[in-house]
Amino acid sequence: MLCLHCSGVDEAGSAVVFLLSLFHDDFTRRAAAWLISSRQLRGFLVLCHNLIVDKTVIITTLREHAAELKAAGIVHLRLHGSMARGQQTPASDVDLIADMDVNRRFSLLDMVRLERRLGEVVGVPVDLSPSHMLKDAVRERAKREALIAF
Repeated sequence: MLCLHCSGVDEAGSAVVFLLSLFHDDFTRRAAAWLISSRQLRGFLVLCHNLIVDKTVIITTLREHAAELKAAGIVHLRLHGSMARGQQTPASDVDLIADMDVNRRFSLLDMVRLERRLGEVVGVPVDLSPSHMLKDAVRERAKREALIAF
């Protein structure tokens, strides 16, 4: 899912091979995200999510976690922004629009938890916007470019 490059750790390159192989399943993606976010490997790593993570990977990953996300109160989830347009950069986050369960109340902390969990799921930072909170201009553009995850 992600591409990590580690430089200067091992002359033979074995550390690079190990770190790149970390991202073949959900557990190791989460472990690597923790290493990056906690800066345990600061100065040695460059995150290159634009090399491998694209809209197809994001959509597939979100669909794999649909049951969990629906249980958390997300009824429908759409990808929009640079990732949906295929114009992401190494600094891009993942922009998501969520239709939330109208029978539940979500506090600001609930929304932050959901956004952080989504970031853990996809392995890159997420910007989560509840659909009812979108400004008209953003809503119109999102209607044109949004890709349905579930």
